[in-house]
Amino acid sequence: MPVINCPRCKYLIVDPSVPCSSCGEMYAAPSASQSAAQSSSSGGGYSAPVYSVFSIGTVLSLAFSTFFKHPFVFVGICVLAMIPGFFLSFLTLGMPILGLIAWFVSVALAFAAQGAIAFGVYEVLRGNAAQLGSSVSRGMSRIVSIFFAYLVMGFAMGVAFALGSFIIGILGFMLGMIGIVIPALILAFVMISLFCKWAVFVPVCAVERLGPIESLSRSSELTLSLRLQIFVLYVINFIILAIFGWVAWLLFGGLLIAAMATFSILGLLLLAVLYPFVISIPTAFAGVMTAVIYYELRGVKDGVGIDSLANIFD
Repeated sequence: MPVINCPRCKYLIVDPSVPCSSCGEMYAAPSASQSAAQSSSSGGGYSAPVYSVFSIGTVLSLAFSTFFKHPFVFVGICVLAMIPGFFLSFLTLGMPILGLIAWFVSVALAFAAQGAIAFGVYEVLRGNAAQLGSSVSRGMSRIVSIFFAYLVMGFAMGVAFALGSFIIGILGFMLGMIGIVIPALILAFVMISLFCKWAVFVPVCAVERLGPIESLSRSSELTLSLRLQIFVLYVINFIILAIFGWVAWLLFGGLLIAAMATFSILGLLLLAVLYPFVISIPTAFAGVMTAVIYYELRGVKDGVGIDSLANIFD
């Protein structure tokens, strides 16, 4: 039986004769000539449709639908990654060396969580349920490569920022305000370009099992010519994060003030339990969106379907 991706939401369709279980879209079977061409190119059966357009709307729709299928799994991954770093930071207060180690552990676990989320996303996209244990296990298996890729990226962006700031300082000293504004805008553009260039290095490292340098290079290759759309997606994500943060502060800020004013131990304990889950929601959604962006880029650039991505984890 042919296996394809839904033309609307791209979830896996095992039986094209019935509507997609995710969005209800009915797959239009290819013509005889198309079917023969697909069969000859893939060795039999249908190949997944190749999408030639990277759509901001499709990415957002797929990210939201995927996140809300298993929100507690994706948020739980972020919470589990946050807890060790939080306790290490608390235990190493006033100890700079140990505090630096705690920071490294926190960052490594945060990026391992992004790899775990990627695995969960691709499980959901191919019709399976995202599992907390298996996702965390897959993310931890790539923690070293993901962490060192982050260090390389951070170093490169840090050097670019330091060099740009030095040049701006020299021009500002020589030319005044005129020598600052335009170079500052150029530096902002460069930093944004670098971020968008390496936006999908985590799923690349997790899925394609590449080393740190190779992951960044591959991310650069996949995002080429599509970085403006990726930038727009992250601006939208930032707006969502800002709105969510404002609402969360209105809710939890008021509860915290009330609990402290009434000396409510139960209220403070409840906030201590709920707050990590709440602040992890935007982080989890950002991880889901990044995984979806990578999936869309692979479909556009390589013609790769969801099974090819998810099966790599098996």
